[in-house]
Amino acid sequence: MDQREVKVVEGALRAFARFGVRRSTMSDIASEVGVARQTLYSIFSTKDDILRATILYASETAISAIRAEWQDAKRLDDRLDTFFKHHSIRPFEQIQAAPDPADSIAGFNEVGRKEIADSNAAYRQVLEEIFEPHKQTIAQSEMTVRELADLVQMSASGFKQMSGTKKQLLKLLNSLKHTVLSVTGDA
Repeated sequence: MDQREVKVVEGALRAFARFGVRRSTMSDIASEVGVARQTLYSIFSTKDDILRATILYASETAISAIRAEWQDAKRLDDRLDTFFKHHSIRPFEQIQAAPDPADSIAGFNEVGRKEIADSNAAYRQVLEEIFEPHKQTIAQSEMTVRELADLVQMSASGFKQMSGTKKQLLKLLNSLKHTVLSVTGDA
């Protein structure tokens, strides 16, 4: 993304947090960015294009942060904590800070759901990387690395959406982490 697109995406994130995904308009986004609507339309043709770019930007930013922090985290439990922080905990906090958290979760249309599915695949791939060294131990649990990565990614996503409180989310993620550590032999 170029700088103009990043500026729009960051403005869209603010608009989505303020008004919800469904209720945010191109005018709301243009106002957050500080540009005229026509300028916004010259950068992104539709709200769906902005939504797609926003989801991609958020997941790429989180995955980059995960990878950067993994440079210092050699143990699997520390890497899982980092993954959960960027994949689950921070987004949960952002959703809960929104005036209408339910819209932040359910407000995505088909375009948004497709982009989220693509970002989930990217998150799964990141998890596969940290589980690969444990491939033989994971196989003893009659699972593949990919299946374990799917389990963790899908569970963490569900926890993020369904938890009522941060305390509940943290408890669920901790239970998931201990399960993974048992399966990988790192408990």
